[in-house]
This record gives sequence, structure tokens and C-alpha cells, in this order.
Amino acid sequence: MEKKTMYAAIYWAGRIKKHTVVKESEVSIWLESGSRELKSTNYQQWFNSFEEAKNHLIQSAEAKVSSLEYQIQSERERTEKIKALSENDL
Repeated sequence: MEKKTMYAAIYWAGRIKKHTVVKESEVSIWLESGSRELKSTNYQQWFNSFEEAKNHLIQSAEAKVSSLEYQIQSERERTEKIKALSENDL
């Protein structure tokens, strides 16, 4: 395989790293430094282009925001129910 450039989208840091890859399998890549990386983990995912990596980070962030908004709304509703409680409800 010829060397090629790949991009690691790092979820937790919200950033992208560019690396030269010297070998690739279905699940792993090998970097010029000799280290082997899994293409997909809970922390990062490798892509063939910067745009793919960036789009993946955007989609991941938007999904997280949506989930948090749902949690906030659920907590607001729960808080309102608590505020409406009275001793007569016991």
C-alpha cells in the first residue's frame, strides 16, 4: 500500500489530527511512527478526508446537544411536578 493521509476525529477533544498511514486493514491502520491504531473506538474514528472527519464531529456534537436538551426538558417537567406537590397528595 502507498502511504496516504488520514484524519482522526477525536470526540472528547473536538479536534482532528492528520497522520500519514503506511498500512491499512479493515479495522486498523499503521502510522509512519510504527504505531497501530484501531479505525474506530469510543474516543476517535479515522477518515480518508478532513471534511468527513469534520462532518462526523459536527454530527456527534449535534446529537449530544439534542440529548442534553431532552434531559433538560425532562428535568424541567419533573421540577414543575415537584413544585405542584402538596401534603394533600400523600
